[in-house]
Amino acid sequence: MERDLHTLSIGHEIWANTMRDRITALLVAKQDEPSVALSKLLEDQGLKPCLVRSVSQAGAVLRQRSLPAAVFSATTLDDGTWADIVFLAAKASKPVPVIVVSRDANIKLYISALENGAADFIVPPFSVPEIAYVLRCAMAGGGKPVGRYRGTAAAQARSGD
Repeated sequence: MERDLHTLSIGHEIWANTMRDRITALLVAKQDEPSVALSKLLEDQGLKPCLVRSVSQAGAVLRQRSLPAAVFSATTLDDGTWADIVFLAAKASKPVPVIVVSRDANIKLYISALENGAADFIVPPFSVPEIAYVLRCAMAGGGKPVGRYRGTAAAQARSGD
């Protein structure tokens, strides 16, 4: 299933070439079983997913002119968390909705994500109706964060603030 994922190299030339393929969903996660399953479901919804593995790589994507329609972020990343992704997505030229993807149903994390700007919170196993509904709702909100999250100092530095 690795061929189903379009791993982004940060180089602008590679991003430009990848954008010609009309990437419309950004996955920020390790390339593991849940991200592969989610990528497949996104493709089934007619989206072209792109997988990046870090906050810094996601930040580079979110600073580009062509933005994804939505971002799916793992809860923890090597260089930050979902909250950093929410911050960077809100700072994009056009806010992009972020859907937090957790390995387990953690109610405190769910509430924190929604209070701090995430459009939604999902856990595997994923289903086509669930992903379709979550995407419709997230995109209807226009990516505007609903919470008060200001981002970590590292995320603010990456965004240029």
